[in-house]
Amino acid sequence: MKKSFFGVMALAVAFVFGTMMSCDKQEEVIPMQVAEVNAQLDSLVGDTILIEGTVEHICQHSGMKLVLEGAEFHCVSETVFADSLMGQKVRVNGVVCEQRMTAEDIAQMEEMLRLKHEQDSINAANPEVAAEKKECCNHNDSTKVEEGEHKCCGEHHDGEECPCKKLAGYKEQLAKNMEEGKDYIVVGYYVQVLCVETVAEEVAE
Repeated sequence: MKKSFFGVMALAVAFVFGTMMSCDKQEEVIPMQVAEVNAQLDSLVGDTILIEGTVEHICQHSGMKLVLEGAEFHCVSETVFADSLMGQKVRVNGVVCEQRMTAEDIAQMEEMLRLKHEQDSINAANPEVAAEKKECCNHNDSTKVEEGEHKCCGEHHDGEECPCKKLAGYKEQLAKNMEEGKDYIVVGYYVQVLCVETVAEEVAE
């Protein structure tokens, strides 16, 4: 058992160090800038690339999501990014992937919105809460409801498109994709990180 255990541990260590060292093997590769990646995302899907950029955000909830300045994609890892990377110029080595949504994902999103609307109705019935929080949309208006589905008011909330309108767009796009034999839609892109390293700032002489 011990031999087996240490054999597995050795493989695990080899895998970890192999992943951590993979950036070093990219020394002769010219890294892509964020703007270049943004412009080619759909054609880069499945490719392993090296990206250079400045870390703008690290997810505080999981610590496994990182965003580079100006990026129209995010970087995700199976391990936690170090907080010290914030604001640092880095090189990220990873695989470009599509962020997909299936009919099941859309149904879950719709159910979450339905629950939110129910809570909004409860809040609206409470004068104190209603005075503090403006409802997303007037979904209780019967003129906005048809066959049990919420009809979006088309308003924007906190600078973002109303989630009901976004959901309707997802449904419409999925219906078109289904006709073409695709059972999903692409709602964004991300890079599955293999390794990340900081880039030393050049010192002017």
